[in-house]
Amino acid sequence: MVALIGALAISAPAPAQSVSSPSDSLPIRRPGLWRISTLSPATGLHVSVTCLRPEDSIVGERDAACAAPRVIAAGAQVVVTIACEENGQRIVSSLLFTGDFTTWYRAQGKITSQGPTKDSERHSGFTIDAKFVQSDCSE
Repeated sequence: MVALIGALAISAPAPAQSVSSPSDSLPIRRPGLWRISTLSPATGLHVSVTCLRPEDSIVGERDAACAAPRVIAAGAQVVVTIACEENGQRIVSSLLFTGDFTTWYRAQGKITSQGPTKDSERHSGFTIDAKFVQSDCSE
C-alpha cells in the first residue's frame, strides 16, 4: 500500500495522452519541475521536487497484477479506479483528481485491500497536493 502511494506521488513513465483528450483519459500534467506533497496516516507528510516528462502517467507505471485504470470525468473532477489482484489479496485504489494540471492539482485517494476473509479488509487514505515550479528541470 505504501508503495502505491509513493508511485502515485512520484509517477513512473507511462504512455501520455493529451490534456484535451476524451473525458475517459487520465489527466496529463504539464512537463517540468513539480513540488509534490503527499500526506497519509501510514507515512506522514512527504514533500519532493520531481521532474515530470510528457510521458509520465499521473498514476504511475501499470503493474501486471492490475487492471487498466477506469477513468470517469465529472465536470472539473476526474475519478480513477485501479483494481489489483496480488497474493490472494484484492486491492482497489480510488482517486479523485482536481486541478488544472498545468499549475496545480490535488489527488485524494482511498485504498481498500481485501484478503480471503472479510476480517482482513483494510482501508487507508492519502492526499497529494502538487504545484508546478518551473519548466526547466535542471535545478
